[in-house]
Amino acid sequence: MNSYPFTLEKYNGIKSRYTCPRCLKKHQLTRYVYIDTLEQVHPDVGKCNRKLKCDYNYTPKQFFNDNKFGVTIRTDVKPPKLVKKETSYIAIEKFQRSLSGYENNNFVIYLNAIFGNRITEELIIKYNIGTSKRWGGGATVFWLIDLEGKIRTGKIIKFDPKLGKRIKKLTSLNYTTA
Repeated sequence: MNSYPFTLEKYNGIKSRYTCPRCLKKHQLTRYVYIDTLEQVHPDVGKCNRKLKCDYNYTPKQFFNDNKFGVTIRTDVKPPKLVKKETSYIAIEKFQRSLSGYENNNFVIYLNAIFGNRITEELIIKYNIGTSKRWGGGATVFWLIDLEGKIRTGKIIKFDPKLGKRIKKLTSLNYTTA
């Protein structure tokens, strides 16, 4: 597979942008650099950020052709292979076990005090709210379920039962399979 040995210089603040040779605006030109050394090809070889007003784009290939250089396409540089990770899911049993113990779930206790039992039950079903034993019990699990109905993960958060606010001293961790 052939790979082009140049890329646009990464933005590292205003000092990594130069005056455009066409529109003469300062800090608008992004220069092309060699991928392996990050050395600039030439001061005029680059792309103006003012796409609509200037649209200057002088590529390394154009530069080498204009200056009678042959563009060498490197064949030894290969892009990294993308490894597709298999999606992991939470077992349905773990999800079902969390759908109880609401009398100890601080968030459900708070919702019950605000909305009453009927609306709280509707919210539990609608938003897949579960109970976790983490942090001495009373923690809430917000399950994330994909479009296929598979359980991807769950966010465990501890709430204050009176204020309904998250207790931030305890770091909320993702609920993963053990």
